[in-house]
Amino acid sequence: MNCDYVDSKPLTFDWRETLGDDCEGWTPYEWAECPGCGHEFCAVGVNPSCPECYDEVEGCEGPMMNCAYPIFALDLKAAARKIKDLPLCLVEMRDGSQYLALTGGGMDLSTEIIRAYIALGYLPPVHFRPADNCGWENKRGMVRVLRLCAESAKCAARWASNHQARIREMQSRQRKVRKAAKLTKLA
Repeated sequence: MNCDYVDSKPLTFDWRETLGDDCEGWTPYEWAECPGCGHEFCAVGVNPSCPECYDEVEGCEGPMMNCAYPIFALDLKAAARKIKDLPLCLVEMRDGSQYLALTGGGMDLSTEIIRAYIALGYLPPVHFRPADNCGWENKRGMVRVLRLCAESAKCAARWASNHQARIREMQSRQRKVRKAAKLTKLA
């Protein structure tokens, strides 16, 4: 699993107030199923039409909550399929940056955000902790999520430890430089 987002944090972002309802400057990608013909497809944009029967597919409204979670997916349509059972969509900004975004809310969705990162091949950010009351039916899935959350924490701890060691080394060099300067001044 890729550890690129282990230390990332959610960004507060008001999608519609900042960028408008018409998706000017941003494009949501969400897996959808047409209620008319049953065709599954990646809905690009808000309230798209089914590519098979051209019925409008309701419920594909893009982000609903004012948070964005940094991510990178080479193929946004394939990524949308990987998270189709989760209350999230992917969003690509005009500048090419990409985010996960919640398509619903009202409760602690940390577990679902974690599962989305994992489904896309990333260790989840340590910022998130699975909800205590997630009540998963799939206990093996829960074990895997908890194992990968622990791996994220271990990775972050290793980074912090390495960073601390480099800082201590720099402090030691600074002390030696000051001591040498003091000795030179005394001589």
